[in-house]
Amino acid sequence: MPPRGLNMDKVPNPTTSTSCNRSDREDALQQIRQGSLTEMQKLVDNWPTDPVQILAALRVFIPHLDAPMLLVKEGASEEERKAWEDTQRRSHHVIKAIEQTMRVLYKDEQQAKKIVPILVENIEPVFSWHQFLVLTGTQGLSKSADALATFVLSYLHFHKELRSMMLASKCAMHSVILAFTVDQTEEPIAPAPFDHRLFRRLDLLFDCLSEDNSRSIVMDYIFALPSHFVKSFSLHMLLIIKNQTNLVRSAPNHHTPGETHRTAAILSYLPEALAREDTRIGSQLIKHGYVAVYFDFIAALWDVYPAQRQKLGFTGHLDSLFRWNRLYRESASSSQLCKLLDKGLLTLITNVSCIAYSEDDVECVHSALRVLESHFGRPRVLQSVHTALGNLPPATRKIATNPAAHTHSAWQGFETNLLMSSGVSKLVGGSGPVVTECDNFKGPHEHRFKSRKRQTCTGCHSVVYCSPGCQRIDWEIHRHECSNLAIIHEELKQRKLRAPQSVRFHLLSVIGDIIGGMFDRWPCNRDKILSIGPSTDTKGPRDDIEDIVPLRRFRSELRHDPMDEFIAGVRFDSMSAWVKDHPTLRLVDFSFRHSVYQLRFFCLVEPSSGRFRTKRE
Repeated sequence: MPPRGLNMDKVPNPTTSTSCNRSDREDALQQIRQGSLTEMQKLVDNWPTDPVQILAALRVFIPHLDAPMLLVKEGASEEERKAWEDTQRRSHHVIKAIEQTMRVLYKDEQQAKKIVPILVENIEPVFSWHQFLVLTGTQGLSKSADALATFVLSYLHFHKELRSMMLASKCAMHSVILAFTVDQTEEPIAPAPFDHRLFRRLDLLFDCLSEDNSRSIVMDYIFALPSHFVKSFSLHMLLIIKNQTNLVRSAPNHHTPGETHRTAAILSYLPEALAREDTRIGSQLIKHGYVAVYFDFIAALWDVYPAQRQKLGFTGHLDSLFRWNRLYRESASSSQLCKLLDKGLLTLITNVSCIAYSEDDVECVHSALRVLESHFGRPRVLQSVHTALGNLPPATRKIATNPAAHTHSAWQGFETNLLMSSGVSKLVGGSGPVVTECDNFKGPHEHRFKSRKRQTCTGCHSVVYCSPGCQRIDWEIHRHECSNLAIIHEELKQRKLRAPQSVRFHLLSVIGDIIGGMFDRWPCNRDKILSIGPSTDTKGPRDDIEDIVPLRRFRSELRHDPMDEFIAGVRFDSMSAWVKDHPTLRLVDFSFRHSVYQLRFFCLVEPSSGRFRTKRE
């Protein structure tokens, strides 16, 4: 007997209800097959969750994508216009149905696999229509890169089988390129403070370039892009990086550590890989300040994530940053370095050197400092380096330059070359007095030229003699170095830098106080040489600021380099023999880098009087 109050006539029969639902669903699918927009809208809004029902629905939805993609012509009749709009709406419903399917079955790999065959079979029409709807901005799909990137990413992450087939599809890869070029804004502006969806485009491009079967397709599309599209492509990459910098600083907890590491890795790899494949992209990125934008991102990572510094690969970022800087012309590269130094590049290098423990990390710091040293020939770079050093926190600098630090030798060599190059800068920049002396260190200086003026060597224009006798005496040594000095003199001339009559004496007048301060610690032994600046020995590079070396050992070191043996060895032998015959003289080896040259002075010094007699390789 039924419970009181229950009307059995109104209780639905489960068998009858299921049969009715199935019948209604089949009727709805039949109407959708015939093109009913109303039924398509209803089903999309109430999309099933059962894979069998989803598959049945997709089989009646997707055939509507076979309709031609046409734009309505001017003067078309109302009937033609309505038919065109209906076609657009049906195609839009199909795209929404696919998006609903991926949303419902996302991360359910077993159920998703049942839907993969029909999606694989229809990749081309699905992406073609999606591109058409986005580019025309119809049916509620905005003409935006985000719509394209989101749709492609949903395919990539739905199932691994679908991913592999999609990455081999030219039509799908075309959507990747459109995600960077659909917006033709002349100067896109990064949203304030940030848009977390914006990075999807770079994430998408990284996924496509990481696979062999899709990399060639994507690069073929990029190669075929007209110049104005390449510019748009590059500007949007810069926009995305600026947005990520804003996101890191404004919402550091928005991403997990793993997502942060992936983002940093993508921004380190992707632009460089693209520029290597297509030089037009590299040129556009450089033209619009990529190096500065990339540096801002690295600096933001360092400031915001102190606990993750060891894992974020800052030495790799520094290495990538300097590789990009080398793509500039020499003058532009120096100018860009100055801007980075003003932004805090040297501070970042110092900080990174404090956490450099592996051999690769230490070598990266060495490499970064060597790049800076290679630009010491530019006074503006020297000025920026001095300013940056003055702004370094004393505690940080003390840690980096501590003798126990792994990067101690790199910093010691860097500071040595900075000290020496500062003197060179005063030399070639034209500051200070023009010092003219006789470059014959042996003397006697008795017979003058008829004009009573000192004369320069006509071969190199870099040495000065007070008399024909001194010139003849010194020629036995100078003939080995004349051609090298001529090359350096010509480089200074081409750069419109003033070279005084006697380069070596001018330089010694600038740094005389520096060398003079070392004499108090230098024992007066004639069989030793004071070596200042980076030199070499049999074990490799030596970055000591100063080192007192026995003459015999120093001579053996010169023999390891054919150029030193041929040029410097002759000068050294002559001066060391002279020192043995003159007890008041001492021999100084003074080395430094200038531009692309490694220069070496051999100086004869009288410690008691502070007088210098020199010759330079």
